[in-house]
Amino acid sequence: MTRTEPHTGSFERKQVLISAVLFAISLVPRLVGLGSFLTVDEIKWIEGAAQFTLALQSGDLARTYWHFHPGITITWGEVLLLWLGWLQNGGDLAGNALAQVADPARTIGQFRLSGALLTSFFAPGVYWLGRRLWGDWVAALAGGLIALNPFLLAHSRIVNGDAGTAGLMLMSSLAFAWMWYGSGLHLAALSGALGGLAFLTKLPSPLVLPVIGLMAVFGWWRDRRTTFWLKALLIWGLTALLVFVILWPAMWVEPVGTLQQMWRDMFEVGEVGEGHSTFYRGQVVDDPGWGFYPYAVAFRLTPVVLIGLILVPLAMRRDGRGYRPADLRLWVLMLVGYILFIYVFGSLSPKKLDRYVMAVFPALDVLAAIGFLQLRDMAPQKPVARLALWVLIVGLLAVAFVIPNHPYYLTYYNPLLGGIERAVREVPVGWGEGLEQAAAWLNTQPGAQDLGAAAWYSDIFFPYFVGEHLSFSSNGKSQLAADYVVFYVNQVQRQKPYSALVTYFQDQAPAHTVRVKGVPWAWVYRAPGMRIAMPGDVSIEGRAELLGVDLPTSSVMAGQVLPARLYLRSLGPMPDNEAWRVSLISADGQAVLSDAGRIHPWTPDAIYDHNISFSLPGDMPSGAYSLEISLWDEAAGREVAQFPIPPGLTQVEVVQP
Repeated sequence: MTRTEPHTGSFERKQVLISAVLFAISLVPRLVGLGSFLTVDEIKWIEGAAQFTLALQSGDLARTYWHFHPGITITWGEVLLLWLGWLQNGGDLAGNALAQVADPARTIGQFRLSGALLTSFFAPGVYWLGRRLWGDWVAALAGGLIALNPFLLAHSRIVNGDAGTAGLMLMSSLAFAWMWYGSGLHLAALSGALGGLAFLTKLPSPLVLPVIGLMAVFGWWRDRRTTFWLKALLIWGLTALLVFVILWPAMWVEPVGTLQQMWRDMFEVGEVGEGHSTFYRGQVVDDPGWGFYPYAVAFRLTPVVLIGLILVPLAMRRDGRGYRPADLRLWVLMLVGYILFIYVFGSLSPKKLDRYVMAVFPALDVLAAIGFLQLRDMAPQKPVARLALWVLIVGLLAVAFVIPNHPYYLTYYNPLLGGIERAVREVPVGWGEGLEQAAAWLNTQPGAQDLGAAAWYSDIFFPYFVGEHLSFSSNGKSQLAADYVVFYVNQVQRQKPYSALVTYFQDQAPAHTVRVKGVPWAWVYRAPGMRIAMPGDVSIEGRAELLGVDLPTSSVMAGQVLPARLYLRSLGPMPDNEAWRVSLISADGQAVLSDAGRIHPWTPDAIYDHNISFSLPGDMPSGAYSLEISLWDEAAGREVAQFPIPPGLTQVEVVQP
């Protein structure tokens, strides 16, 4: 193999300027509006940072383990920010940390700084490593595409390690590749350090291990330096291990126990080997199969990168200025292999989300930059022309696909595939953006502080809502008992917690709809405010579950009408001869009044609210009466089954005028 453009590896003034520009165009969009909303899992991450901080303060270093992924690289940055906040505010470190975690709507921008700063170094880092491998222009363009990749940018702005892991994996691979060109073993140490940081950040970083191994095999096949490559692998492994251990205090005191706990949690808590309800091509599935990642990744690509990828075969066919075709083929094959490797291993797990293969995105950006060599070769050879082409490509990416999506970069979807309008019908969407808008609308309602609301992703909704926080229960009872219910696009896609509840609310007009780029993203519904929720499972097998009832909250006078409402979830079909019978039972167990009837239409797995009323006789004795609800065989004139309602739960007081 021949060398690429000769470089000494030291920075000249031009390279320093390029690196600074790449860092700036990475950092600015990552910082602007950083704390404007919360996303999924961020509460867990910042709570982990608080636990890490308290573990350091108390000396209980084993508790610096807080998750199996394990999130330590990002957490160290958060801990530093918590410490700086304590220095500024004074008082107790633990109290300061817990106070900041307790108010995420106010402090989330601060916690996000850790990942935003870390990922801002990836564009200049890839440029610095790549300029020896592909030349200045391609490396600078690769850095620009990585800096403004909407998907990477979005995940760089939230407390999550996916983007950080993707960048560290690629940089580790590039540093190791330098040794193909005769560089020293110090690069194995640099590559290992980056790999160790990736391991500390998040899964699937261990996938870089076989990549490094295959790169060493390729290097050996090229130059047959067996000792050199064995030393390179040894140095890489030792450096990665040292970084992993030195930066994670739990490994200082309980290395074996920490790794065992990581393994258990990975498969028990994280359910890595199990399916996960997701949305794919309009269907809810546990495992969307091998077609999911190519489809989901395509939705996240920009037309700019797609053009570069299409041009890759043309760039390989002819010499780029200062390049030999062998070098281009090598790098294209390596990057394609890297992408396929991550895709294959990502697809082995039935649990799939687009961010689980985040590492393919910076590699695709590098491939696209190589493809754009074809355009560079067609332009005049003057440096000004090359600079103009670079600015055109990166500027188009920023103006057309980054700026219009601020601050909801996660809502970018490839316009060539139909954009967000089609994505919402095809792939999982929604990370929590827009829920803060739903809360803001509720906060403007009369008596907002006394309103009870239930919301999907409640932990990132409630920090913005001033009223009563109700759980979003799996049985739907708390939603029916609320004043308002907030449904979210991701939840509706997956029909969570179950389709009958989603349909029950969707059949009514929402009180407010939050739209993102014109697409409904969150819905606020007026809930029925069910007064009495049934404890546990109150069911008649194969027919229905009684979720709750409404009864007057005060006594009812004899001679008046007693209204009641039943909330039923159908569990199966209803024979033509069966009807619901509701009776008012006196204290001595006698049925004083009864009302029977069918609910039309009755379909399995649906929620019904059924109104009934009793006209109380004027001479009805005062006292406590209870509702009894049963299934009645009208043809046989007998009771089939009765809901086992706990005694005293459905009491109403009747009084004489």
